Amino acid sequence: MNNSRVRELRQKKGMKQEALGGMLGVSQQTISKIENSTESLSIDLLINISKYFNVTTDYILRLSDEKRSLLQYSQANKRI
Repeated sequence: MNNSRVRELRQKKGMKQEALGGMLGVSQQTISKIENSTESLSIDLLINISKYFNVTTDYILRLSDEKRSLLQYSQANKRI
């Protein structure tokens, strides 16, 4: 599966792969591989990407099409 969500979020911020990699402590090549699905996301990197873009991990993994912030997600789960 092509993880274009990472690409979509990165491009929306006007960032290059190198800049995102630098923010997350990984190489540009790692970001490219993630975006092209030739490398799996580690749990730690998934969480860091989620925090950086303020979206849920479900959104990044395409388990949800609802782009909620982490705060909105947290508040919704408190009601359950």
